[in-house]
Amino acid sequence: MKKKFTFFICILLVLSVTFLGCNSAEEEKHNQDPNKKEETTKASNVYIEDILINDKSKEETEKILKEKYIDESFKKKITILCKDKSYELTLKDLKVNYNKDKIIKEAYEALENKSESKKLKLTLNYDKTSLDSFVNKLSKETYKKESNARFSIKDSSKIEIIKEQTGLDLDKTKLKNDIISNIISLHNLKENPSIKASIKETSPKITSEKLKSINSKISSFSTTLSGSKERVNNITLGAKHINGTLLMPGENFSFYNSIGLVSKKTGFMEAPAIIDNELKPSVGGGLCQVATTLYNSILRANITYTERSKHSIPPKYVAPGLDTTVFGSELDYKFKNTLKYPIYIEGSVKDNKITFTVFSNSSLNSYKYDYTSSVYAKVPNSTKYIKDSSMPKGKEIIDKPGSTGLKVKVYKITLKGGKQISKKLFYEDYYKPLDKIVKVGV
Repeated sequence: MKKKFTFFICILLVLSVTFLGCNSAEEEKHNQDPNKKEETTKASNVYIEDILINDKSKEETEKILKEKYIDESFKKKITILCKDKSYELTLKDLKVNYNKDKIIKEAYEALENKSESKKLKLTLNYDKTSLDSFVNKLSKETYKKESNARFSIKDSSKIEIIKEQTGLDLDKTKLKNDIISNIISLHNLKENPSIKASIKETSPKITSEKLKSINSKISSFSTTLSGSKERVNNITLGAKHINGTLLMPGENFSFYNSIGLVSKKTGFMEAPAIIDNELKPSVGGGLCQVATTLYNSILRANITYTERSKHSIPPKYVAPGLDTTVFGSELDYKFKNTLKYPIYIEGSVKDNKITFTVFSNSSLNSYKYDYTSSVYAKVPNSTKYIKDSSMPKGKEIIDKPGSTGLKVKVYKITLKGGKQISKKLFYEDYYKPLDKIVKVGV
């Protein structure tokens, strides 16, 4: 009996020790887990570039960033290879500013908040105006305007085609993007980077291949000059503006656009011109004769007008009905090249005459065209008398001479082999009579 009791006591002791041991283990486990979690949180790493900042002060981090990345970046140069030249660009040129203070603040906030591991990158700002200025400078130095094939004509007979030239144009958008990409990554580059600028070739609109069909004169027309030296100056200058005009099939011509701004600054002078039914001084006086001469030359190339206005008074340098008047954009002379070949217009002033000659394909000479006009009716004008008390009584002075009205028919004549094969009415014009004004003293 005593032995059984002793055995029972031993069993109770063993159970008690086991229970207490388990409780101690659970308590130790309970106490240790939070510590382990805290150690894991503290172990989260925060980097700026490849700098681990966990064990560094802000001052230490800033110093390392400056020395290792920022200062080294400012020592580097970006080389831009542009055609046969090279250009250097530094961060100082672009007024670059690294946002290190902002990045350091963000990094240490992440560290204090015990957030997940982070790897932050240096960012920067640059001056867009400086970049634009640099790229525009390169563009200007690289740019080469394409030039169309053109003609050199001597004595209205020998025709020489001067070959076109391809142009060059810097791809500014691509170069800007390449530079920005390089300055952003410059602090991580071991070597000075280089960029090959992209240069696009620009093709001319008119090539020698397109012009080879122009091989002959197809029409010409001249008018005789008269009037003051200022008027002759305006006519000569106008002819120079038109000379060398090349029109491809389907292209339009505007006298106003070809002449450009008519002012004393552009070389034009004051000379008589028909304004409000009478001759008045006007800058560019005489340009109507330029337009009229061109008009007749183009008609004889079998190209009609798309816009044309007659004078209020028939000019003396051409037959009635074969004139055209111009005045800025309000009264323009326009036509469209309706031929299947390009045309080249040569304008000149020589031997007291202005001449326009049209060149195109020799096949067009199979037919020739001429234009004549016929006055089929004259409309008498009236005489008006105006009393003038400032004049002696009974004295008469002609203030405005007036003019007889004319009704005109213009005919288009077609010739083949020098012989007329048709004559057709082209249009009719009517020049209204202008009253004669006489002042009478009272």
